[in-house]
Amino acid sequence: MMIFFLKLFGGFFSLVLIWHFLTRKYVNPYKLYFIFGKKGAGKTTYETKLACKYLKKGWNVYTDLPELYVPGIRFFPYEQLGDFVPEEHSLLILGEAGIKFDARHFKDFKPSLRDFFAFQRKYKVICYMDSQTFDVDKKIRDRTDAMFLQVNFLRVFSIGKRIIKKITLVEATSQGESRIAENLVFAPIWMWTFTYIPAWAGKFDSNAVIDRKPYLDYTVVGADAFSAPIPDDPAEALAELNARNRWAAASNSLRSRFRHKSVSPVLDGLDYEDREIPSDEDLDRNLPEFLR
Repeated sequence: MMIFFLKLFGGFFSLVLIWHFLTRKYVNPYKLYFIFGKKGAGKTTYETKLACKYLKKGWNVYTDLPELYVPGIRFFPYEQLGDFVPEEHSLLILGEAGIKFDARHFKDFKPSLRDFFAFQRKYKVICYMDSQTFDVDKKIRDRTDAMFLQVNFLRVFSIGKRIIKKITLVEATSQGESRIAENLVFAPIWMWTFTYIPAWAGKFDSNAVIDRKPYLDYTVVGADAFSAPIPDDPAEALAELNARNRWAAASNSLRSRFRHKSVSPVLDGLDYEDREIPSDEDLDRNLPEFLR
């Protein structure tokens, strides 16, 4: 009996393999995948792993992520996409798609970019894009073939839980008419991805900032109120600190009120016309009048 079941299983498995090899030419390998997850979940790590994998296969790899340090990868500005396309048999990696293709800026979505994602299979391009949430333009969301929810596990592992989109029909109700919708379901665990982060961390800079901004301008409260040192005597030191804090609080309040023009200018001794905003020096010079 055991031998019978083994032969039955072997025959069935052989038929599955034969069917797979005979029909795989009809499977579309050029799909659009969307990776989303929180900060530090391992999105860029997995994309780095993909880049190395496809480069070894002899494919071209394009990306708009300048932080990837993978030899042979092709960097390009994402604004060119649509007007220009990758070569055939290419992997395309797009980072922070939620910023570049924001759903709220749908009016700025180029027709050429729409056409590229519509005919991506015909261009023979596999595309992966990532974002912290699934917040890209609807024209991209509707064309996404599958998704990965990337999560961090034990700090050094990144797990990509594959999500499959299934088209379904929603029956008409009193709340609305019948329509076509999509159900999202997690794929079986053997279709998930598992990435060991330290193995790929040296091939990209996760802290790279593309557009570095100047630091915030600020004023330290009470730091410039007095230049004299604080006395050694505890009582005198406490009185000195109270005076500095009182000076700083009144100074900041006065500057804020005056510059927002919520009250009339009342600084004595200032020469101004048409409510011209005085300088910081003028404010500090006249501030003692308000502290008496």
